[in-house]
Amino acid sequence: MAQIGNRKMVGFFFTMTAMNFIAVAATVAGGVILTGDNVVQLVWANALVGGTFFGANMGEHFAKKPPAVK
Repeated sequence: MAQIGNRKMVGFFFTMTAMNFIAVAATVAGGVILTGDNVVQLVWANALVGGTFFGANMGEHFAKKPPAVK
């Protein structure tokens, strides 16, 4: 059954926003310095979440049963 609405996209953006908010909150609190490797890790985490999201959606799209041939 196809996904109705934009619930998946909202979940994706919520996850991305939460990850970035945690990084900013840690920086503002003074415990983390966002330089060099820390920024690279944040970019990697965002890329992995984005790739997983779009990969899962593509897999779901192509895994659907094709229409019956008459």
